[in-house]
Amino acid sequence: SVLGYVPTVKSAETIERVLTSLVTPRSTSAWTLTGVYGTGKSSLAHILSALCGPRNERIYRNAKKIVKESHRFKIDTSKLLKKIPSHGLIRAIVTAQREPIANTIIKALSFGISQYPFTGRKPEIVKTIETLRRKALKGARVPNDEALKCLKDLASKSHILLIIDELGKNLEYVASNHLHDDLYLLQQIAELPSGPKDPRVFFLGLLHQAFSEYSNYLTMAQRNEWGKIQGRFEDVPFADSTSEMFQLIGHTLDHSKLRTINSQMDTWAKNWARLLKQEQYIDKKVVTKKNLSALFPLHPLCAIVLPMLCNRYAQNRSEEHTSELQSH
Repeated sequence: SVLGYVPTVKSAETIERVLTSLVTPRSTSAWTLTGVYGTGKSSLAHILSALCGPRNERIYRNAKKIVKESHRFKIDTSKLLKKIPSHGLIRAIVTAQREPIANTIIKALSFGISQYPFTGRKPEIVKTIETLRRKALKGARVPNDEALKCLKDLASKSHILLIIDELGKNLEYVASNHLHDDLYLLQQIAELPSGPKDPRVFFLGLLHQAFSEYSNYLTMAQRNEWGKIQGRFEDVPFADSTSEMFQLIGHTLDHSKLRTINSQMDTWAKNWARLLKQEQYIDKKVVTKKNLSALFPLHPLCAIVLPMLCNRYAQNRSEEHTSELQSH
């Protein structure tokens, strides 16, 4: 379900960017979404997947309504959605493990075809993908060329949105086992043709840290190769400002049962706004009476400090995780 999702400025920008590319030939079709733990990358991928699904699905209608009612979108996304086929795209979505990238891709394609509304008999490529998936589940390594062929053949039946959450686990596996051919597979996917008559594959990889960070303990030559491949992807730094998160907290609180104390809430918010605007380190454009009233009954200082603490904790977690990898 996507109910309850509140788009932020960054998530709205990302959704606009991807939807625009979906309907624009010869546009970017490979992205990495990079942000520390808990910033909402997976939730964004979920609503993006819903928007690329069949129009008759309830989750599509709910996602479309959320986007339509949000004031954070700068373009009319409904016009973009109309250009996406009514039956949607093949949404190949997977959470990666520490395994070869080809294995992860086959698992994603298997999920995608299980959700896609094929008309008539399923194409032969479906059987091939299922055979490879069973091998991957038994621990066998899927050859990179076979995974790429499956991706191309399936894309000829319908455009594909390939989302790999926790892509960093694949990259950790690649780095620790020196499987640089796996990186070349990512490069080949990013470089697939994107003309108006070409089968399209749109790739979105979710990362907790920059692509290059996973190659820190490799040789300089190897890191340079990683850098070249990273350049094939458009990286989207995924982090909203503290002021944006401050407002987001207010959007998540339900005041429908507090209408009898509206006047007290207004007085409370007015007093806090006057007090906080006297502090130099607080953004005066954010601590308005309206924003503070939306926070009730949460203490305003908690709403200011919590996003900073969460970001710092998530960053520490990422740094500790990298240290553990380098010690192995």
